[in-house]
Amino acid sequence: MIYLNKNAGGMIADELCTGMAHAGPAALIENVRMASAEILIGSLPEEIVLISDSVLLMSSVLSAALSARPDKTHVITTLGASTEIIQCFAEEEAKNGCRVSFIGLNVDGTPDIDSFCSTLDPETAFVSLPIANEETGAIFPVEELTEIVRRYSNALVHVDVGSSVGFAKTEVGKADLVSFSLDSSGQSNSVRAVYVRKNSGIYLSESSDAINDVKRLAGFYATAKLAADLSQTEQITKLRDRLENGLVSIDAAYINGRGKRLPNISNISFEDVNGEAILSRLYDQGVVADTSSACASPGHLPSTIFQSMDVPYSRAMGSIRFTLNRYTTEAEIDHVIGIMPAIVKDLRALSAPF
Repeated sequence: MIYLNKNAGGMIADELCTGMAHAGPAALIENVRMASAEILIGSLPEEIVLISDSVLLMSSVLSAALSARPDKTHVITTLGASTEIIQCFAEEEAKNGCRVSFIGLNVDGTPDIDSFCSTLDPETAFVSLPIANEETGAIFPVEELTEIVRRYSNALVHVDVGSSVGFAKTEVGKADLVSFSLDSSGQSNSVRAVYVRKNSGIYLSESSDAINDVKRLAGFYATAKLAADLSQTEQITKLRDRLENGLVSIDAAYINGRGKRLPNISNISFEDVNGEAILSRLYDQGVVADTSSACASPGHLPSTIFQSMDVPYSRAMGSIRFTLNRYTTEAEIDHVIGIMPAIVKDLRALSAPF
């Protein structure tokens, strides 16, 4: 199979088979913290906290931030954030009466800065920003947004860099908290690492499930060392561009998200074609990709990301997200380019009115 889906089980880094070291737990934990600090430029090993999963991570981060700002209850994130972050914020609003603001997106997939500025106020306790739009790969201006937060409030800033690890340089900058997993870099179900800036006033406790799971820690360490090597980034970018140049030649095909993007993500819409049907045809021909444009709701609506970007329904529902990695080959990309025109043509013929 050809795996062009970062969530696919087949995208496990080959190096993990040699990464399950027989180091003692204490030494392994220290190695994991050191490897995480190598990825998060500007951090120190002692500033790294390990959490077992993404849901626990976000709830722990939000709880710690609100505890550090007990007199404030306003929190902000964007519609480009991960499902776990949006769900966590919504639950906090429902349970504890927190005032939550979700910043909309521009047509290029980046956050609306004017909306962000008008939403930020003296009562804002916490701002959570993804490093990039997970569907389109559009990179967010987190440094600019962090500067805006610093200028107009004393809110704490969290940045989720999971989608960029292994594909772009990652710096902690002026953020108070920075989190990542290694799912995009080749290890599914990895532990999560969180940078907590010294003297930030934030206390975040480590998860016992994370620091006691030697196998997952060893896998995390091996993949983190691999992800710190960005020497393949240029090649991945060339392959993504090759894929896009080949597929946009198909009639009514559109790239979602332009401008500065992560090198490994390409989201392409094929108008008036059902994305799930495309995935099924691709799978039949040995290709695994992903569509995140629709949810399982009764109305079968596009994702909140595409709705915020004003992507037309006829395009959003036919979007395919291809995610590449260091193992993707030119031959695999050419195979997809070769089979996609016939797939789209056939599906459009089946859906055309008689």
